[in-house]
Amino acid sequence: MRKLTQGVVLAAVSLGVAFAGVSSAVATPSKTITCDNCHGGSALTVALTPVSNNGTTASYNVSASGAYAIAVFNGSTKVALINSSSGSFSATVGKTYTVFAVKGPTTSSGLGTKSVTPTPPPDTTAPVTASDAQVSYAATATVLLSATDAGGSGVATTYYIVDGGSQVAGTSVVVGTPGTHTVEYWSVDNSGNAESPHGSATFTVGLALPTSATFKANTTVVSYGGTATFTGVLSSTSALSGKTVVLQYSTNNTTWRDTSVSTVTDALGAYTLKSTAASKRYFRVRFSGDTDFASTTSAAAMVTPRVYLTRSTAPTKIGKGKAFTSYGYLKPRHTSGTYPVKIRAYRYQSGKWVLRKTVSAKASNYSTYTKYTARFTLPYTGKWRLRSYHAADSKYAATYSTYRYVTVK
Repeated sequence: MRKLTQGVVLAAVSLGVAFAGVSSAVATPSKTITCDNCHGGSALTVALTPVSNNGTTASYNVSASGAYAIAVFNGSTKVALINSSSGSFSATVGKTYTVFAVKGPTTSSGLGTKSVTPTPPPDTTAPVTASDAQVSYAATATVLLSATDAGGSGVATTYYIVDGGSQVAGTSVVVGTPGTHTVEYWSVDNSGNAESPHGSATFTVGLALPTSATFKANTTVVSYGGTATFTGVLSSTSALSGKTVVLQYSTNNTTWRDTSVSTVTDALGAYTLKSTAASKRYFRVRFSGDTDFASTTSAAAMVTPRVYLTRSTAPTKIGKGKAFTSYGYLKPRHTSGTYPVKIRAYRYQSGKWVLRKTVSAKASNYSTYTKYTARFTLPYTGKWRLRSYHAADSKYAATYSTYRYVTVK
């Protein structure tokens, strides 16, 4: 390290090291030689005191009695400098830092060193285990257990006990015996922390009557932002009234999630639910069951929204063969530069509208919408009408705009 002189400012704080209360500037390539290459003399004692460690960043107090300055290196690069005999710094966990203390501005006044590699603090937090147990099962019950470990060492093993029996390691509990059962469960992490108190769930098997739910959507296609209505009946040996059913949705008809929409069945077991679909969705209802009636889910119904598509602009009158620009708006936004919309031009002839021309419209970003634009001509005189079209894709249904009427002179 070069000679340290009075008034020197802090070198750069980089590579995850920052000094409290000390200004810094970017280190220059000339300051890449560790202090022991230049300084020597009587030994100084460098003391490091850990202050905090959150698993990502650790902070330290550093001091060296009689030191003129203290520098910190990461490898061969000096990353910071304290113009004092004490200070503090923070360091990234997992990196190695060497702290040098020099006694005076001359190279032979004295030198002390100490290295530190912050490591994550010990995990003292026990895991937490949850189950997906239902209230009742018509036949065999399968209860899945899942555990998380906020302490960071990770879940080692999950255990369970059914009806006070033997301890078993595993995350899938299968019970086929009819009756009421209780499963006790807990987990242990890789640091040996055991969950306490243990979790538990009580359920019945084979005692609840089977149930079923019909499910129907009033339409399979809705307008952009529109609402679909679903109806059905929940029943067992007879209609089930006063039971709560929850609307679920899926994007792939495999993985299901509850919506915030639920209702209670009427005296005939009937229910009505409503929901919007931001893009193509599958919907169904779920009845979670109770001590008398088993849980059930209905068959699924698919609902697909159209895009929002305005009709394109055009002059009411235009000369034959004269080019004009036609544009409209589309939602949701599409990739700029693509051609998601086609403008279809129909001419009235022989008492009917005949498609005579189709042009592709280019997309560009416009506020929260997409603006589509095309420039073209209408080659014959007479009455024309224009209609925009967005083809069906994986998320939206085919969509047509209303008509725009044009007279060609």
